[in-house]
Amino acid sequence: MTECIGAAFKTRSGLVNALEAEGTDTLRLFHGVNEGFPGVTIDKYGAQVLIQGFRRRLSQSELAEIKAVVSAHLGGPLLFVYNDRSGKVIKNVPLEEKTDDNKARAPLICREMGVRYRVVGVHRGQDPLLFIDLRAARRFVTAHCKGKSVLNLFAYTCGVGVAAAAAGAGPVWNVDFSQSALDYGKENAALNDINDDGMRFICQDVFPVIRQLSGLGVKGKGRRHGFLRFRPRVFDMVFLDPPTRAKSRFGAVDIINDYQGVFKPALLCVKPGGTIICTNHAPSVGLEDWLDRLRRCAHKAGRNIERIHIIEPEADFPSPDRKPPLKIAACEF
Repeated sequence: MTECIGAAFKTRSGLVNALEAEGTDTLRLFHGVNEGFPGVTIDKYGAQVLIQGFRRRLSQSELAEIKAVVSAHLGGPLLFVYNDRSGKVIKNVPLEEKTDDNKARAPLICREMGVRYRVVGVHRGQDPLLFIDLRAARRFVTAHCKGKSVLNLFAYTCGVGVAAAAAGAGPVWNVDFSQSALDYGKENAALNDINDDGMRFICQDVFPVIRQLSGLGVKGKGRRHGFLRFRPRVFDMVFLDPPTRAKSRFGAVDIINDYQGVFKPALLCVKPGGTIICTNHAPSVGLEDWLDRLRRCAHKAGRNIERIHIIEPEADFPSPDRKPPLKIAACEF
């Protein structure tokens, strides 16, 4: 494994310099599935190095070898964290023998394209606080959002929303059911001196929000339990990043079998001439089949897609077969 990691560092030497020049110190150092050791990833978030194991628990000797090879290439003080995702219970632990729990849980700051984000080595969730593979999407948003309104759906810690606001977008709405995730988003906004005037953090199930904004009305059992009220409204840009599956009183998300269920109300929130950037990270879903579903769904909703721009993952997420599991499409109307 260490030979594979060393080879990955060699292929990234130019990339690391290019990213640093643009103000990015956050990248995937090792993408195991396509770099010789499936089930292992290594990510750098500023001074934090996150090792994740998905297929089995990595041994202490394997983790020590990974630390040694990464330290040899990066140098400097680093905080290593191991996220064991091989079982039902996610174990997120620091790897420094002398690192106390408070240090492991202390917030650090990483940078991407000059924008600052909060990262925490050990926290309650199983996922990192910033998804590095979405950098390509954040780069697209940053390049096209100045002066535009943005609706960020399934916002998580608001990486896309903060990047958009920092690039001159406004207003920016971030919608997610998790208050703790949105709290990190608020911290990210404060880190970049983004004021509250043009940035909203809406803790709410996505379905009642987009169904009201699109004028469709709220369905499901949730109508009896109350929800935030919104008038119909459209945005220049909508970012749609749903989980693989989720179910609530207001609706269900299933990006494998029914992406249209969340895509239709979201696309109706886009202004004529606007753009919806949508993601699908299910490996079992083929790109062309997914795009065909998007086109047919939009046509049935009376909103023909004029052009689709495929946003490919960046170089630290190699995909030799050109079929990355994360698919990102910017649909223009």
